[in-house]
Amino acid sequence: MYKEFHNIKELLEYAEADKQIVGDEGFVANRYPIRFVLFDNFSDSFEFISQKAQTCKVESVDKWLDANYHDIMMTHTALADSISSFISKLSDNDVVIAPFSELARFYDNSDQSKQFETLIRTIKSIESSKNGFQNHQRIYIPIVGLEGKMSMFANDTQINIWYYKNVEKHTNYRLILTPSTFEVKGLDDKYTEVENVKQWMAIWKDQNAKSKIISTSMSLFANAVYAQPDNAFDFCVCKNVYEFLTQGLQLDFGDIEFKVQDNTYWLQLAKEIDIKHFSFEDFFNHHFHIDELADFNVFLKTWFDCHNEFEKWLLCTFYLVKFCNKKSYICQCINSCQSYSQSDFFAAIVLTIFDCDDKESYVDERNICMKFAADRGIKVSVYVEERLKTELIKISEQYGYTKAVKYLTHLTLVEKELAVSWVGQTKIDISFVANVYPDLYNYISGKIESPNAWITNYFKAYRESKIANKINDDLKALLAAQNGSVVTFNNWYNSFKNTKTVLNNRTDIEVYYWIDGMGIEWIPFITYLFSKKEGIYLNETHIVHAAYPTTTPINKVALDDLSHNNLKKIGDLDTQAHKNTNRYPNYIIEELEIVSNAIDKIVSEYSGKKIAIVSDHGLTAMSQFCDGLNLAGYKSDHGGRLASNESGKIVADNNYVVCEDGTTICALKHNSLCGKTPIGQSAHGGCTPEEILVPIFIVSSHKESTNYTAKLLTTEITGNNPVIEFEIKGENIVNPYVMYGNQQYKLTKAGTIYRSDKLALVAATTSVTLFIGSAYKQTFNLKINIGAEEEEDLFDF
Repeated sequence: MYKEFHNIKELLEYAEADKQIVGDEGFVANRYPIRFVLFDNFSDSFEFISQKAQTCKVESVDKWLDANYHDIMMTHTALADSISSFISKLSDNDVVIAPFSELARFYDNSDQSKQFETLIRTIKSIESSKNGFQNHQRIYIPIVGLEGKMSMFANDTQINIWYYKNVEKHTNYRLILTPSTFEVKGLDDKYTEVENVKQWMAIWKDQNAKSKIISTSMSLFANAVYAQPDNAFDFCVCKNVYEFLTQGLQLDFGDIEFKVQDNTYWLQLAKEIDIKHFSFEDFFNHHFHIDELADFNVFLKTWFDCHNEFEKWLLCTFYLVKFCNKKSYICQCINSCQSYSQSDFFAAIVLTIFDCDDKESYVDERNICMKFAADRGIKVSVYVEERLKTELIKISEQYGYTKAVKYLTHLTLVEKELAVSWVGQTKIDISFVANVYPDLYNYISGKIESPNAWITNYFKAYRESKIANKINDDLKALLAAQNGSVVTFNNWYNSFKNTKTVLNNRTDIEVYYWIDGMGIEWIPFITYLFSKKEGIYLNETHIVHAAYPTTTPINKVALDDLSHNNLKKIGDLDTQAHKNTNRYPNYIIEELEIVSNAIDKIVSEYSGKKIAIVSDHGLTAMSQFCDGLNLAGYKSDHGGRLASNESGKIVADNNYVVCEDGTTICALKHNSLCGKTPIGQSAHGGCTPEEILVPIFIVSSHKESTNYTAKLLTTEITGNNPVIEFEIKGENIVNPYVMYGNQQYKLTKAGTIYRSDKLALVAATTSVTLFIGSAYKQTFNLKINIGAEEEEDLFDF
């Protein structure tokens, strides 16, 4: 019999009337004492049990559970047996058995098992004891939320089912079944948590139980699939941390697709989440200490601030949430990544564009990404570089070099190789690589200023030939004009001073740096490098000649004399030039890096002193393209750029110049005197302009060029002795003075030391400016101590 009620009073009155049934109906009612009482919520069930507890005994099912193992489900047969055994031992008391449904809802009721149905049919058939029958004993079994399953018995005349359908107070519970709460914080405010079957069985008694319940019971989790349908509970089964956060706790992470390989990161994220007022964006911004992930520029900066792969995953995940619906190259790259390692991510940055349908729409964003990577020294694998090279060549062949160059950046070696070779082969104009490879652009396009016009033209043609990997006609003609004979060579050679002559009286230079093998071809590039630096300025550039033979032993002596044997070698193009492994265009790229690194090191070591950067000789890359002269009777030296004939029988020839020793000759042309210079190698020792002419760079902390250096010697100035001293070096030091507090003070010379008149000290004025003539001005900070000892007052009685 199935009966429905709409208020608790009606239900209780009916229950009381049920005990008074007599006659044939009473016989059946007393013989089968089980009454299933259905409720939609725990509150109504608790109210019914509380009311009946005034006249009934309440028997808790959890007493029948294993006392030693709190998370073991009682089987449906064991539950039925326990109820039957309990009833058989009762005297004449009415009893409420609870909780029942908290176990029963998790029994398998599939077609193959029918555990729930078997349980109900078994229990409904339990008969009263003799005393129970005589005293109209009733056994009430409250069931919360299983109206759907119990409806199968609605037409069964041998069962008593009472359904209290409270239309005004129907609270659906949300039961989240999960293997763990994954250390998420702040759950207590919104959720009631149960850890095992025993705690779950007690929840019906908890009037403070929240409508959202989290169960970490493994037994309930394992049987969750059998819990539906249920009109009191909405079940949410979470198999992993992602499902717990998104489906269980219903936190909004956007349209993120869960990947099994990301599970570790979700576990880490869960530990850091506090669900009170949780917002993924607020959490993200707080974690990375940023105001907003506004665009890919912020993404890239944040990427390099990440400390581990979890943070990189978090960054990528949030970026996808925020920008996945927009045309974003980084989103394309993230989706193609197999991991969040530096190598995988930047491999994706390099290559993903070639798999995109609309490649050109991503070019600008990719270029910025590649620049970020290059500026931070990111390297990619050989495989990535080789595929990149293949893709770039494919585009150049299919669509032309002008289109292919759009995909060039300066991140990888292969891109630099292609840039050099494409410019060298005139496939693209040098202007196309101005932003892609600025080092190459400034090496080639920069102009060498000289009163001798041929110098400018010659080194333009030389650099173009070097990049082209062959001697062009302009260079051949210019060399023929300048080195066509010993006479023409001497004319230009003697028009230049040497390094020692230019710097011999420069007492203002305090540090000498030496880049071995640096010719004047490097003037534009080094000028460009210093233009990017702050606090250090290239004041002067001089072109001078090296002595010939253009070798280190011949020319370093003068450099050592200038530096008082304190010459600092900062770069070595010479050793690089002779490497057997050199190949085009790599050796050009390596030379650019050697010079760039040398300047970076000078800047990093800079302490404010005036410095000179000098060289012993230059190099020629053109001899590798020319046959050797194979002069008989000569012993080759420096790859044939010079040779010696101990017999002294040297015949005058316009292919070489004879040195002062009368036995050594130096090549005037690119053809070496003996054997051919190996391909890929540069050489020196001869007398071509690129071997002979070397630069001098004067660098200081002053924007304007001066011939002075000054050092403040007074570390602290006191009221007792308010004077300051400088060490000043340089030529023609005329009328030096200082300005302090808007007042001028003369400096008096004693050797290289200059001493001021007494200063009128002001505690708040802590700087002084030194002037030398109209060209030099430098400000120094002072440490002021005005305090002076008080003199004894002789009239103080």
